Amino acid sequence: MAAMKESISVWPWAQPLVFLADVWAQVKDVSRPVLGAAAGVIGLIMLAGVGDRLRVSWGDRPAFGMAAICVTVVGLAWALIHHLNEADRDSMYTIRNFYGVLHVEESEDYVITTYDDAGKAYDEDLGPQRKLVHGRIMHGHQFITDGPQRRWHTSYYGRSSGVGIAIEEHPRRLDPDPADQSMHIGCIGLGTGTLATYGRAGDKVRMYEINPAVEDIARTWFHYLTDSPADVKVVLGDARVMLERELERNEVQHFDVLAVDAFSSDAIPVHLLTKECVEMYFKHIKPDGILALHISNRFIDLKPVVYGLGRHFECEIVYISNRTDSSTAVSSSSWVLLTRNKEFAAAANEHIDAEPWRVHKEVPSEFLETIRGLRKANAKLNVGDPNPDYVRSILWTDDFANLWDLLDF
Repeated sequence: MAAMKESISVWPWAQPLVFLADVWAQVKDVSRPVLGAAAGVIGLIMLAGVGDRLRVSWGDRPAFGMAAICVTVVGLAWALIHHLNEADRDSMYTIRNFYGVLHVEESEDYVITTYDDAGKAYDEDLGPQRKLVHGRIMHGHQFITDGPQRRWHTSYYGRSSGVGIAIEEHPRRLDPDPADQSMHIGCIGLGTGTLATYGRAGDKVRMYEINPAVEDIARTWFHYLTDSPADVKVVLGDARVMLERELERNEVQHFDVLAVDAFSSDAIPVHLLTKECVEMYFKHIKPDGILALHISNRFIDLKPVVYGLGRHFECEIVYISNRTDSSTAVSSSSWVLLTRNKEFAAAANEHIDAEPWRVHKEVPSEFLETIRGLRKANAKLNVGDPNPDYVRSILWTDDFANLWDLLDF
């Protein structure tokens, strides 16, 4: 540092270079996308400073204006390029096609804290996990060791999730005769194939997937499909189109449970949640079957839509939101179950790990406080009052669907 100070005194013109070198020493460990984004922001500020002049003429400050534009474009492009490079570098496998970019990533060993019989805590290493990522959304993960955790119901499909309850609490699954416990499970949206973990010997699991790259990944990088003792079949194509064609061919599937989990990153498959489409679902579902709709989303509140569907088709409606359980690698999720199976609905509503969503024509005393919490602070409500519209009812059709009304920030 002393030598640097001496050089400054000898060559005063080098002081800006020394200053930049010192700044670089402070920020060199910051990720390049952050630096690029910062440069882009600085460029935007520069543009804002001369914006009024740029609108009149380039002649007043042409050099400054051009510099601002260059800093903005170069900075943001640098951030984008390095963000993509880092994403590719962290991935074991990346593929791009019409449906977007898919990454397969592998995390370090997953360690949880467990307790022995004496109550003493210790760390248990469950091994590494492999994940499927589309955009910023994780579409499933699996432990890749040979231990029992490889066949766990992970991510959004845990035992206490809505779809887990739909399958494991279905009266058919609870039949005392093992010969009558086999089920036909359908799923719209393959992901890593996690739902195949619920398949038992004698079961059929039929999965619909629009993106052929997803099936390749599920079979190459994950083991859920091959490990399942059930008869697992993947149908490629838009689920709605494929199900309609099956009806035309008189190939009714008779699903005990049909799960709709077709999110693409954070996109909403509107055509899979319309009145006409759900009517088609029920043609493929047994009279005592269950339609499970995965509605977890950071920005869109889909409860009014599925509530409207439930009311239109006169179904029992059960809303189940499970919590994250890191000990079993289960993520929080929200599912809505539509069914005409009152026996199942009663059992699901009593599940101790779920938050049932009951629909009442009148306000019952046990839910009075909950309903008040969902209304305005000054709203007054009495037991027996008509049910306030604390869950809005919106019915999407093939002719009309509006996401704007469902934005939830």
